[in-house]
Amino acid sequence: MRPKALRHDKIRQWGREESAIEEACVWLRKEKTETMQAAAVKFEVSYWKLRSRYLKLHAPPHVAQKRRLLTSVQEDVLVAWMRLWSAQGTPVSRQSLRVKVKNYTGQKPSLRWIDNFKNRHPELVLRRPSPLDLKRAACFNRTAVSRHFKEFAAMIQSHGPFKTMHIYNVDEKGAQLGGGRKTTGVKYFHCRHNREKYRKRSANLELVTVIECVSADGAVLTPGFIFSGGWYDMAWFEGCSDSEHISVGKTENGWTDDFQCLKWFTESFIPQARARAGDDNEPILLVVDGHGSHVTKEMAKAGLAHNVHIFCLPPHTTHRLQPLDVGCFGLLSRKWLERCEEVIEATRENIAKGDFVREYMSVRAETMTKKVIVAAWQKTGLSPFNPDIFTEIDFAPSNATSTKAHVPLSFPQPMELDYDSEAEPTGDDHNNGDEEENGIGDALATDVLPPAPEIPLPPMYLSPNAPHPDPGLVAIDRRWTKDKQIEALSRNEEIL
Repeated sequence: MRPKALRHDKIRQWGREESAIEEACVWLRKEKTETMQAAAVKFEVSYWKLRSRYLKLHAPPHVAQKRRLLTSVQEDVLVAWMRLWSAQGTPVSRQSLRVKVKNYTGQKPSLRWIDNFKNRHPELVLRRPSPLDLKRAACFNRTAVSRHFKEFAAMIQSHGPFKTMHIYNVDEKGAQLGGGRKTTGVKYFHCRHNREKYRKRSANLELVTVIECVSADGAVLTPGFIFSGGWYDMAWFEGCSDSEHISVGKTENGWTDDFQCLKWFTESFIPQARARAGDDNEPILLVVDGHGSHVTKEMAKAGLAHNVHIFCLPPHTTHRLQPLDVGCFGLLSRKWLERCEEVIEATRENIAKGDFVREYMSVRAETMTKKVIVAAWQKTGLSPFNPDIFTEIDFAPSNATSTKAHVPLSFPQPMELDYDSEAEPTGDDHNNGDEEENGIGDALATDVLPPAPEIPLPPMYLSPNAPHPDPGLVAIDRRWTKDKQIEALSRNEEIL
């Protein structure tokens, strides 16, 4: 059963029990010779609850409700806003929740109240959130994603159809010889009396860029490696399968550039993709992000010469639209970090540059499987093609930059006013001007306006101890008074 449905079921049971306890108390006052135990058996209620209520040791629920910091209705409104804030990427912590409740009521709740509040609302949980860049939150919106799917469909129609095995995605993955600054989060045993508790790890942040490419049918092409420094040894690649298609390059800092990307594209990708296609007339589609090295003229010309078409993803949306970022690189990064820590634990040294390729290829074989790759393509909606894969919850972080209001369902919504009348106008009211064509002339001529909608404030605002509501809850106020209606009608504007 869902948490919300479970809570409603408990509320119904609680209501039946309270009514039974009240009936038992009334029966005991009438039948003075009867005992509380007999009343508990007769009305099928708890003896101890009946005793405390009959002897007035505990207040009835409607009385206790007034003594609470927030009523149940106010808590429901607060929970609705907390769920909306969580979906938008601005969740509430324990500390910020205490501040908000203080702004509403004038009294700061205790930590115990926060724990009881969380227990009363099982749909809320405390979790450590994942960081989301502000640009990614703003750019991944319904308008941009809809345009992306339309352009992808147009690409398939104009240059396709493309077989599933001929649709590829390429991206770079940075791997550090020491594993990076992050940790696995695994806990280890230490002596309780030791003041400092350490675990050795490598601080080597030397970067090696790996160019990975996967197809929509779950296949993985041979990667390319870009090392930092001025040299590399081909002996590092001994034992690697299909080493003849491995693209190897070097830059000063280990990052990719236009030349290295073009080198991988012509020396590694095109030979492998054309070999899998078999027929030179078979079109191939390569999905890339907006990095400058992926959209050069030289790369586009080389692709068209071999019937390879390049499709670029929208900016700052690769965390949801690029298969490698969605399902492959996250697992690969975790396993690579674990492998680096295993090597340090066994050898007390970090991974040498000469052993990087061998260690990386072993971790890659464990993580980048066909099942993982196919699932990643499905989550992006590219293969199989599904433009409706994302819901409103997925676009919620972009609400802050939207031109539309996004509020909970409990927030009062503006009433749509209809000024069109089905009654035919009389001769005095008839007007051949533009006002009649817009359906406004009659309203102005007769000076008859619909009554202004009376929209009550949410229960959260009705608290007598909250003269200054929290600005976070006052998201929008779209109520229209009669004066505003008259002003809008005079300007011939449409009331939304």
